[in-house]
Amino acid sequence: MNRPKLISIIIPVYNEAKNIPVLHDRLASVLSANPRYDYEIIFINDGSGDGSAERLLSLS
Repeated sequence: MNRPKLISIIIPVYNEAKNIPVLHDRLASVLSANPRYDYEIIFINDGSGDGSAERLLSLS
């Protein structure tokens, strides 16, 4: 049995707390529509002061 190929998307984030859930949901929707691939979305928080880190933790 062949394993699906993995797609990794890496997104740097700085003070984007309001946009993180929308971006995550849209990416997950598009990526999950193709069962030939597995995917991971990796957000890199760069010291945001607007609650981005907490928002990211709630998605994990």
